Amino acid sequence: MVKMFEDLYSDLPYPINCFLNQVSDYIIINLDKKLNIIGFNKNFLDITQLEKEEIIKLKLNEVFTGETIGYSELKKIKNYKRFELSLTKKISTSYSYLNFTCYIFSLKENGFYLFGQKNNLKQEDVINKISKLNNQLSNATRELNKKNFHLQEANKKIKELARTDELTGLSNYRHFIEYTDRVISYSQRHLFPLSLIICDFDKFKNINDSYGHDVGDEVLKAFGQLLIAESRKGDMAARIGGEEFAIVLNGASLENGINYAERIRKKTVNLEVPSLPQKLTVSMGITELRNSDDYNTFFKRADLALYKAKENGRNQVCSQ
Repeated sequence: MVKMFEDLYSDLPYPINCFLNQVSDYIIINLDKKLNIIGFNKNFLDITQLEKEEIIKLKLNEVFTGETIGYSELKKIKNYKRFELSLTKKISTSYSYLNFTCYIFSLKENGFYLFGQKNNLKQEDVINKISKLNNQLSNATRELNKKNFHLQEANKKIKELARTDELTGLSNYRHFIEYTDRVISYSQRHLFPLSLIICDFDKFKNINDSYGHDVGDEVLKAFGQLLIAESRKGDMAARIGGEEFAIVLNGASLENGINYAERIRKKTVNLEVPSLPQKLTVSMGITELRNSDDYNTFFKRADLALYKAKENGRNQVCSQ
C-alpha cells in the first residue's frame, strides 16, 4: 500500500523521509529499487490529480518523461543527480507539458527519493534543504536515543524494585523463590554444593511490644545491612517474612554453611541498633541440597532445622 509522507515514519528505509513533508514547495517521491512509487507528499498528489490507490500502480517513468530515468541509469548515482523531466500525458493532459527540475537521491539498497520543482529548482536550494533535514533528523535521533536510555534505566529500576524488599534492601520472597528454583537446577546439573539458611529473630514480638514498631523496623534494617555486607557475590540474602530471612549460599557445603551461619549469629549479638538497649539473638537452620530435592523439600528441611534451633533454646545454628 502506497503511503503519504505524513504516514511514513518507521516504514521507510531512512527516517529522514518523514521530515520531507514539511517542505511545502517541492514535490517529493519515494521509490523502491524497481522504481515503484511507495511514498509521496501532498503536493505530488495535488499535481497529478490522482487518487492514492491509482499511484500505487505507477512507476517513475509513467509519471515523468525526458532524460533516461531507468534503473540502469539511476543505480549509477552515488549520492544524487539532477534531471530535467516533464509529467507524462498518462498523468494528466492538462499537465503534459509541465516541466520540472528534479534531484534524485540514492538510498543505496533501499531505493531512491526525488525532489522536484517546476522549472527553476536550484542545486544549492536542494542541498541546503537536505542538510537542514539531516540536521533535524540527527537532533531527533539524539533526543530519541536519550529518551530510550532514560526509559531503559527506568525499566531497570522498576524491575529492581519489584524484586526488592523495601525496608531492608534485600531480595523479597518472590525473587527468593525464583532465584532458589534456578540455582537448585543449576547445582544439581553441575554437581555443585548448595546450602540454604533460614533464620528468625528470637522473641522479636517482645521488641515490637516493648519499644514500638519503629524500633523493630530499625532492627530489621540493621540485620539486612549485615547480611548484605557478609554475602558473597552470587549468594542471595532475602527477607521472606516479617522477621524471617533466608540466605542461599552457592558452592557452599554444609560445613562451610554452618561456619558462615555462626559468623552471622555472633555478629547479630553485637549488632548496635539505636533506641534498643537489649542484645539481639537469632536462631538459624541450615541444610545442604540433595540430588532428590526440589524447592519445597529443600526449603522444608531448612525450616525444620530452624524449628530445632528454637526448640533447643534459641540463639544457635542447627542443621538438618
